[in-house]
Amino acid sequence: MTLTALVTAGGTREPIDDVRVLTNLSRGWFGAAIARALVERGVATTLLGSRELLRAPERLDPRLTLVPFESYADLAWELERHTGAARPDLLFMAAAVSDYTPVRQEGKLPSSADELTLTLRRTPKLLAGLRARCGPDAHLVGFKLLSGVSRDELVATALRQSRENALDLTVANDLQDLAGDLHPVVLVTPEGATVPLDGRREEVARRIVDVALRRRAARRPELTLSGEPGPEADPAEAQADALARLAADAHLAAGLVAQRSRTGGLWVAAAGRLAEQGVHVALTPEAPPRLLVQGAEAAPRAAALGAWLLPRAPGVDAFLRVGGGLVLEDAAVDFPYPAGSLEEAGEVHQALARAARAGRWRGGSFAVRLGGPEALLGLSAGDAADLSAQWAAAAQEQVRHLEGVGASARAHALEAAPVLEGTRVVGVVGEALAEGWTSLFVLPHARGRGLGDRCAEALDRRGARVGVHEACHATAWWLGRGWRLREVVDHVALLDPPSRRVDLQPAASACLVDALGGRVLLGRRRRAPWQGCWSFPGGRPEAGEDAVACALREVREEAGVEVPVATPAAEHVVVVGAPTADGPAFRIASQVFLLLDAPTPTPSDELEPEWVPLDEALARSPMAPGTRRVLRALVR
Repeated sequence: MTLTALVTAGGTREPIDDVRVLTNLSRGWFGAAIARALVERGVATTLLGSRELLRAPERLDPRLTLVPFESYADLAWELERHTGAARPDLLFMAAAVSDYTPVRQEGKLPSSADELTLTLRRTPKLLAGLRARCGPDAHLVGFKLLSGVSRDELVATALRQSRENALDLTVANDLQDLAGDLHPVVLVTPEGATVPLDGRREEVARRIVDVALRRRAARRPELTLSGEPGPEADPAEAQADALARLAADAHLAAGLVAQRSRTGGLWVAAAGRLAEQGVHVALTPEAPPRLLVQGAEAAPRAAALGAWLLPRAPGVDAFLRVGGGLVLEDAAVDFPYPAGSLEEAGEVHQALARAARAGRWRGGSFAVRLGGPEALLGLSAGDAADLSAQWAAAAQEQVRHLEGVGASARAHALEAAPVLEGTRVVGVVGEALAEGWTSLFVLPHARGRGLGDRCAEALDRRGARVGVHEACHATAWWLGRGWRLREVVDHVALLDPPSRRVDLQPAASACLVDALGGRVLLGRRRRAPWQGCWSFPGGRPEAGEDAVACALREVREEAGVEVPVATPAAEHVVVVGAPTADGPAFRIASQVFLLLDAPTPTPSDELEPEWVPLDEALARSPMAPGTRRVLRALVR
């Protein structure tokens, strides 16, 4: 059956009087490009376009069904007409709809007055009623345009719009990022995952359609009420309840708790607690499985994730889907399918398979990043009890640390949650909710393995502001990783993450690996700001140079080595900063080149280079923080 789509595009024109209108700058070209991309994918598409857009036939695919609109009222009426009995499979609300409409004046207002006062009335949000009219199966895509805001504010606004209006996807962008045909956007799912898309208008439109079609095609398992209670005297029910309580106590914002039952099904909970009577989901042998809900009127659709993985994850007895804390994952999904879909479960399965092949996961317990802040934990027998004990000990150790640096008042003001390396507690993140910042405490026994860097990268992905008490003497550590000091309040240094910065300077480095000898080319820096530190050859690009050309030139100038290959085997991007508040910060694209020989390096005014065995490289000190992160990626 052919899919159908409805696309709105262009700006509304609200009449002030018989000759004047209130409008906006939208021409509707992006919506028209999305409509064209849908037609190219074989989707029967109707375009509700502004009259201005429809007067530009060069922008319109001839296979489109065109319906004009002028004002907010026109668009609202056409939307209601096209989402009635014949509901579209997909709806893209790309039109720029007026938030206010003037109280219309009859005739023509006189133009003799120096000032003119208009009365504007707010128009109802068209997005708000679409889910009810289009039904649960329609794929609804909203759009959010802001101007001059940070990326995290843009994402937060789009996420709020998605959740408040039950949308399947929101396309968000900033007016100041648009230039000519370039149309960068970030796609935000209701689960909080983000997909940044850059490029020209037509290409971005095609990729948006691809994402929407993939998410719409995701299958959800059938939920059937069995009318029977769950199994009696099953200890797994109590275990699920204990896991739900742990998730609530540790502020993990659990979206799913699922515990394997003795009959092969699952005891499930949502929102961090088990229903009083217990909700049991029995599995059928069908493919895809049908879920028989016992002891309740409904089960969370996210239970499908645990149900699908249960027979495919040997040694795993429980699943915990979390959106709080900080999870350093074993693997990450490639595509953000809708929560609770069978495709999402398949993505988790494939992410684990890739991690196993790369040696990052050896079976048993796991943590998989699902996109955005959410992660799925798979727990083996006994892990839940261990996790509870580890969390209690970590929370106590964080309190002792804060008391030791004279910040005991902070210990009770922070909302604490665990830092998890896989499924083991290695630290604590504290949310200062009123002040809007996050603290990080890595347990002493977990330090020295790069966990701090991984935590900083995870907090940067969230766009989180970090607070560091002055007595901890850790501000320079954060500055060295590209964080920027914003202010100091009550002895707490507040630092903005690299993702919020617009002043990062581009740079590139060359990581040369002697593939046969197991060595890497490192050198001591001879000049500030990292004088005396071990690092790779590297520097800033010259005019017209890309990262690869810059890296090849720098290794030639600083180490006297000609690299025989022009294509790197990998690229690792790191952000580094000088350990002072007013120093520069760089976004370094480190290019990894694999060599079959090890040319003898030549010292320069910048660097004293030498070949160092990989198993010894990380022990060199002092070392530039970006270099250490790339080395850890090589040996991990």
